[in-house]
Amino acid sequence: MTRYILGTLAPFLTFAQASEAAAQLPPVEDLHCLLAMGALQTSSDPNSKSAGVMGSVYFLGKIAATQPDIDLGGQLASEAAKLKGQSTRALLGRCLQEYNTWSQHLIDSSDRVSAALK
Repeated sequence: MTRYILGTLAPFLTFAQASEAAAQLPPVEDLHCLLAMGALQTSSDPNSKSAGVMGSVYFLGKIAATQPDIDLGGQLASEAAKLKGQSTRALLGRCLQEYNTWSQHLIDSSDRVSAALK
């Protein structure tokens, strides 16, 4: 149960390390990932839909931590227009890889916390 709870909190816990992650990617890349994850939420596959929801929260957290005053709607609309007609397969793959890496860090941390509490 603890693993499940911490797993669902993964995107929220990224705020503390968002500045480090932001240094790895320009903010526009996080906007692109937020768009890609949003699109994934429309999947008929429940696992893909869930990954899209959690990934969206993760990237939204990164964006909010690095750009708290962002005009999110305006920026997303602008970037969506730039991506229109382009294949998002590579973009989605990169975004999922980053999200999965951070999720695994959280799972590993959860295991260590659980062991420490025994």
